[in-house]
Amino acid sequence: MKEITYNFITRLKELSKKYNFIGCFDIELSSTSFKPRSYYTEFYIDIDGKDFTATSAFNLRSDMRELLSRTKYPDNLEYAFTISVDEKTSYYLLEDSYEPLRKNRQPNKIEFTSNVRKTDTQYYTLSLDKGEIILKKDHNDKEEYFKSNPEIINYLNSFIDNKIPKTIIPTSKEIQKDIRILRENLKDYVENDLITLLDFGFHYNNGQNGIYTSFEYYVYSEDHYIKELHKRTFTSNLPSYALFREVDMLNCTETTLDYTKTRAFTTSEVSDNKEYFKKVIESFIQDTEIEFNNIKSVYINLNMLDYGSMYDTGNTLKIISDDKLLAQIDFVNAEDLSPKDFDKLKANIHKFLYETHAEGYSILATELEDDDSEFGGIPYLGFTLIRFIQEIGEPLSLVNNIEQLNQDLKDCGIKPLELRH
Repeated sequence: MKEITYNFITRLKELSKKYNFIGCFDIELSSTSFKPRSYYTEFYIDIDGKDFTATSAFNLRSDMRELLSRTKYPDNLEYAFTISVDEKTSYYLLEDSYEPLRKNRQPNKIEFTSNVRKTDTQYYTLSLDKGEIILKKDHNDKEEYFKSNPEIINYLNSFIDNKIPKTIIPTSKEIQKDIRILRENLKDYVENDLITLLDFGFHYNNGQNGIYTSFEYYVYSEDHYIKELHKRTFTSNLPSYALFREVDMLNCTETTLDYTKTRAFTTSEVSDNKEYFKKVIESFIQDTEIEFNNIKSVYINLNMLDYGSMYDTGNTLKIISDDKLLAQIDFVNAEDLSPKDFDKLKANIHKFLYETHAEGYSILATELEDDDSEFGGIPYLGFTLIRFIQEIGEPLSLVNNIEQLNQDLKDCGIKPLELRH
């Protein structure tokens, strides 16, 4: 079926160029299927009616019939061609119908085998215009489900002219670097525009994937802040979004209203694609028995730079620090996962989080050990480097001076860290 539909569409594209006609086909797309919707279809020939002869009409009918019979198109199709006589008048040039042989009839739907989660159908149009085919969106959904399946993107790109960008899945380090860039951009934005930054978080789930930042602003200044935000080009490949929440100061209300606008604020062409963050999620479950498909959603508070305690509540794992949510991981089924897997998952998430603050900060997740001396040592098992630096009152940038850091560890009866090369 895939080849039949491809041959039909590409040959119809050639005929539209040959005869200068315009038209469209409605199609259904999901993350696992493609289906042209066959019913009465009207095409318009975009030339002066005086230049289109009876011979041309005969040849067009013959070419259409040959196209449908040769490709063995599997469904009924009724179609018509119109042409302009003058500026105000057009008339049917010809009407025709096609019904496939019984042995050739089959479901007019292409299924794509994939590990991608099945989704609902969304509607699109294939717009045919004198030798070009453009894919147009006919729905208002923010997420376009078919884009999660590279096979469907490849199939569409084989005949449409507005090619769909393929998602290049970046490494975890590349995403961490982009988050550091966004962090600096946001710092500059907040300082210069007197707007309050509420949340800066990493989201991975079925409906919201990207870096989401929420701002609070006074009601009368909304347009100003959004306008100023768009003046800044946050160069990044991350799918990143700004959420604006208004505060009605004129009426002296203390409760904030709902988020009013959500805007993309980077140069990324990626939109809500779970696959884009696949390597990040894989880095979280590295050296564990946790399967990738068992991760339902992940949230990380990118504002925080702390360690936190872990709480297991059924299929949800939370990391909390000072009564604030640092991270939350939801599983499809966590029943058979071990405490050891959770501990490693937590450590991997911390390594990722620390690297989003500064390069080389993943070392802060290192669990420390006693040395051979009789004095000092770690206060408890699982005592980490970030806790040690916080307790001795030094800045976390101490990790960039490994010799001084090791001397401080030694002075406290703790094994020094190996020198990084």
